[in-house]
Amino acid sequence: MICGKCNCTKKNVLTAQSYQLNSTVLTIQNIPASQCNCQLYINSAIEMEIQSYIDEHRASLEPIFVSFTDV
Repeated sequence: MICGKCNCTKKNVLTAQSYQLNSTVLTIQNIPASQCNCQLYINSAIEMEIQSYIDEHRASLEPIFVSFTDV
């Protein structure tokens, strides 16, 4: 697949993202994504799963570090 902005071939990658919750930080690793020279793309279905997980754990007081497969 070719990017429409930079005309580079997109590669499948695994990425990590951190999200600020009410009182702590949630870090999710091994998120499937695609990447080109200009941007990292995470599928909207994956983003919805992550958002659901964030909503479930928003009140956590301890830092959370999980793999996407646990989401």
